[in-house]
Amino acid sequence: GMLAARRLFAQALHVLDRDIGWWDSQPQGRVLNRFLADMGVADGCIAVMIGIVTGAILYFFGHTLFLSFTNPLCLFLVPPIGFAFERVAARYYRRSIRELQRLVLVSTSPLDQSASELVCGRVTIRALRAQRHALSGALESLDGLRRANFLKSVTGLWLGLRLNLVGYTLTVFNTLYP
Repeated sequence: GMLAARRLFAQALHVLDRDIGWWDSQPQGRVLNRFLADMGVADGCIAVMIGIVTGAILYFFGHTLFLSFTNPLCLFLVPPIGFAFERVAARYYRRSIRELQRLVLVSTSPLDQSASELVCGRVTIRALRAQRHALSGALESLDGLRRANFLKSVTGLWLGLRLNLVGYTLTVFNTLYP
């Protein structure tokens, strides 16, 4: 964890060596979002994901062991169902969730940029009486982020439904052929 965070931070510092033209062309929100997202992944998400994957593997092996005791014929269904699920997950879910995560990160950048501009330019915004315009821009950015997060959540629910169908298939088989 710490070694990965140090490497990531050292690589992120190379961004600071960019020339002024690059800094002028890149939105501050995007740069800030990138730093925050990378550090968040290194600090929290990797450890959590290792725990989730370990729990899922143990859960699968525990249920498979229980099924083998109650109905050994059910073990013949596990490989084809696992293969079919892997094809569905590999073909649809992984590609989709990768692109949706990129969409969420890209949608976060304008929101960070809007927040930064609102805070830094609050005096100018008040002087020009442009509060409504500034607020509507920030709300549009927030709406874009909400839409991207909604799509990502619905995609996760789609996969959950498919996983439940796999579980129901094994349950029906185990009930019909005891």
